[in-house]
Amino acid sequence: MPFSKKTLLTGSETDPYLLPNSNTLRNKLGLTDVWDLHRAEGELSGARKAQLRRDPPTGELSLRLLKQVHRHLFQDVYEWAGSLRKVNVAKGESVFPPKEFVEQSTAKALRRYNAANASFDRNNASNFIKNAGRLLGEIYAIHPFREGNGRTQRALICIAADRSGFSLDWSQTSPTLMLTACVYSMNNDNSLLESIIEGCLASAR
Repeated sequence: MPFSKKTLLTGSETDPYLLPNSNTLRNKLGLTDVWDLHRAEGELSGARKAQLRRDPPTGELSLRLLKQVHRHLFQDVYEWAGSLRKVNVAKGESVFPPKEFVEQSTAKALRRYNAANASFDRNNASNFIKNAGRLLGEIYAIHPFREGNGRTQRALICIAADRSGFSLDWSQTSPTLMLTACVYSMNNDNSLLESIIEGCLASAR
């Protein structure tokens, strides 16, 4: 959301991503009201998400592609769309890695996913669910961006599903359940994420 509930862990009282004396993220729309930005961001990123589904990006699943997806989704709203976060953050009881480790950790998670796909039948639903659940959980735990992590993660997993001959419909689950599953995954339990992906998965063939 554009009024992130994330807590800064930088030792600073100010967040460079926020408007002065506000909980609203700086944006290209000139909006200062939290809910106005929330609505506009949802509409604009939703339209960009539909574009991604119609014309998905090419290339290996990589940090570069992840940043490309984030940039595409939020290009109309934030100047920093597609850029990794430059602050240390936490959300609730979830503490995310220091900003210095974001690039390396994200790239490593994506390389691990690609290696797993190379080792197993990528068109096997069980293999995909396991690998995708692990990747989704790892990217959440890293939280590469200041905002828009969940939508970017889900878009990336949709791209991965399409490439493995499947289709994902995230409307079959709820944001609350997804968040719960991601928090579980930070405690090395991907079972709920895998269950959600299985429930949203259909063969595209």
